[in-house]
Amino acid sequence: MNVRTSMPRTLPLSVKIKLLFGGGLSQSGWFLFGFGMIFFWVFGANADFSEFKFSGPLTRVSGTVIESVELNYEVNERSVYQVYFRFITPEGDELEDFSFSTGRYFKVNTPVRVEYPEGNPRLSRIEGLRRSPFSIWLSLIGLLPLTGVIMVILGIRKGIKASHLLANGILTTGKLTSKEPTNTTINDQRVYKLTFVFKDHNSRTHTVTEKTHQTRQLEDDDEERLVYLRDNPQKAIMFDSLPGSSKFDGANNILPNGFSKTLGSIILPILVLGGNFAYWYMAYYSS
Repeated sequence: MNVRTSMPRTLPLSVKIKLLFGGGLSQSGWFLFGFGMIFFWVFGANADFSEFKFSGPLTRVSGTVIESVELNYEVNERSVYQVYFRFITPEGDELEDFSFSTGRYFKVNTPVRVEYPEGNPRLSRIEGLRRSPFSIWLSLIGLLPLTGVIMVILGIRKGIKASHLLANGILTTGKLTSKEPTNTTINDQRVYKLTFVFKDHNSRTHTVTEKTHQTRQLEDDDEERLVYLRDNPQKAIMFDSLPGSSKFDGANNILPNGFSKTLGSIILPILVLGGNFAYWYMAYYSS
């Protein structure tokens, strides 16, 4: 096994970007976050979170429907209506507000019962209806993009670890000693646990494991490259398991990635973040 002398390396920005955002876990997380946010903006952001404010003492008064509008929403194939109403408080103030109904149309001048938390008549609703198009339970759709965010965070943490190892680690090689199938599959491909053995600069033996469904890249050489920390050889990572295909030059420095590879790593995060910011701005701040 060939052990090379380690030295602090300055990683090219393109390599850092690839490690942080180009890994399979990170890219999958960005896709899931972006896909999940589509449903969150439509359903989760329109869920009725005001339900908690109606858990205390309520004031109930008589009201009258002044308009009903059918929206472009459906719940269980039933139309959602926005119902505008007018009511007079016990103090004599005449106010207007609206509620949301699923599958029930209210005709103009229909008498209704209006309720609101005591002392807060501007937070009102028709009894039995909602203040937002959807039930609060639809806010659970937010778990989908949240899962994506967690995956992104884990992917970035893995990238930070890899960056630290590449910048400060010793480059050597390891030999594959075992390949065990796991109970996980990705795209109908079995994920395997591969174990490699290597010797550090003091000729002590260590092992490093990788779990992947793309085993070919870690089995195409008799000995595979890896990097480990001099003061803690247990912290090691297989070079070919890293995103991208960075290379070392003759001075043991890492060469930059090409522009297309770097752009390919960040295009999805840019589209996801940019698209969500644009929607948020247009929905809540544009006039």
